[in-house]
Amino acid sequence: MDRATARRNVVLSRMLSEGYITQSQYDQARSQTIDASYHTPEIAFSSPYLSEMVRQEMVSRYGEQAYEDGYRVYTTITRKNQQAAQQAVRNNVLDYDMRHGYRGPEKVLWKVGETPWDNQKILDTLKKTPEYRTALSRR
Repeated sequence: MDRATARRNVVLSRMLSEGYITQSQYDQARSQTIDASYHTPEIAFSSPYLSEMVRQEMVSRYGEQAYEDGYRVYTTITRKNQQAAQQAVRNNVLDYDMRHGYRGPEKVLWKVGETPWDNQKILDTLKKTPEYRTALSRR
């Protein structure tokens, strides 16, 4: 509150010196206590994907006014359900990785310590791949 009081006093002082308020108004305003408190909407739990889906839906319905009109959005998601969903995704991604795992690079063009290939050698190697031939046939 010290910073808020100091800022208020600076603004009041400027208003007085510029003639926007009288000395008595200045004295009265300075004598009042500041009882403001910082507040934000309570966030019950983190759900970034759901939040983004809700934001997109609001913008599609109300356009830019969704940001300006002070809407409050209530959903049926609960902390318990959100945590269960996140845990299920985490577990299944880990399970999938254990089953399939990282198989290493598809091709090693050069190893550490070797002289890197020049652009022509890389292009010659790429020309031998089916993807390159497919890309050329689509031209």
